[in-house]
Amino acid sequence: MLNIQLNRLGTFMMTTRLISFIILIFFTGLSFGQTETKSTIYFASNKASLDEEATQNLDSLVQGLKLYADFKLSLTGHTDDIGSNQFNDRLSCQRVIAVQNYLIAKGIAESKIKFDTFGERKPIVSNDSDKNRGQNRRVEVVLSELQLANKITDTVKPELVIDTVKSTIITQENGVIIDYGKFSAGSVNVKLIRNTEEMEAKNITTMTTGGNVLASNIIFCVERMSNYADCILKEPITIYIPISSNPFCRSADVKFYNADSTSGSIRWKEITPDFSIETREGKEYFVISTTNICIPFKNFDCPCLNVLETTVKLKPRKYRLNNVRVIYKSANALLEGSEINKRLWSIQLLDRFDKTETTVKIKYSNKRKKEFMFEALLSNMTQDPKGNIIVKKKDLKKK
Repeated sequence: MLNIQLNRLGTFMMTTRLISFIILIFFTGLSFGQTETKSTIYFASNKASLDEEATQNLDSLVQGLKLYADFKLSLTGHTDDIGSNQFNDRLSCQRVIAVQNYLIAKGIAESKIKFDTFGERKPIVSNDSDKNRGQNRRVEVVLSELQLANKITDTVKPELVIDTVKSTIITQENGVIIDYGKFSAGSVNVKLIRNTEEMEAKNITTMTTGGNVLASNIIFCVERMSNYADCILKEPITIYIPISSNPFCRSADVKFYNADSTSGSIRWKEITPDFSIETREGKEYFVISTTNICIPFKNFDCPCLNVLETTVKLKPRKYRLNNVRVIYKSANALLEGSEINKRLWSIQLLDRFDKTETTVKIKYSNKRKKEFMFEALLSNMTQDPKGNIIVKKKDLKKK
């Protein structure tokens, strides 16, 4: 009798796994024996917004991923050949960030996603017709390193389990404290962006969408762990985010910002503050109470009022400027310029800031569209009497 029951149980589990795998094939196009699969999200001309078909495809992908204990997602952004190199580089970045933000909002952990952008440099067909250009306006989504969950019952949990006896408080390695209240711990991960190196890696600036300069105290996002289905809880949890000691952005002066990627790189829009400041065991924290456990990047920033408007000019005529950034590590500020023409960009500098602690980074390309990087301290660069930065041929040879 026991053997009969075990056989029935084994048959049930095998049938359940088969059904689940068939569901994933339907959602993602993954076939037996594959280690990765690719799908494509298409965009309208000069647009980075997701249409209904794109969101439906991404929703199907998210649904299929619930069957897996682990996976990796790689996003690559592309454009057609209409517009300048610099415009298309930004547009491909906007597209890939739109897909990334949608997936994060649907509960995919940001740590699972890598992305790269190529502008118009990697078309899949020639840009000789409207139809072909439509195929090149895309974000490719590659799913890899798939690991099925050991138990089907562990792959999806509709919501956190309520513990009516006690409150669970967890301290993460990065110093974030999460008070789960009546919910069981382990469903949430809070990531911090604490310095300009981490900002560069995530294509984050400290500028508003209107072009105003900010200095960051701390940037954070909240990720739902992969084995929980929903982003919205029935009751809130409380998150304590450690306040940094940035002298250029003290806690009393901070404003609250939402991430915005419509300019290519991430910039910020001020929102109504929904946080408090508390002290726990001698340390100050920004405190947020939320029922949403899928929060894209938010920023505690301070406006920088003393700034100088200047330009960066690339002297050699055979090159064009693709991007200009100025980095202030001690102020935790990363500023990005805007194009005036192919060899001239405007940029803002913090007034009276030590030039030996100011790094200027530029990306430039030749006529064959091969891109190069130049980096130097502002103190080692040439400036005219008005403070405009001049990049000469001899400077490029130093890199």
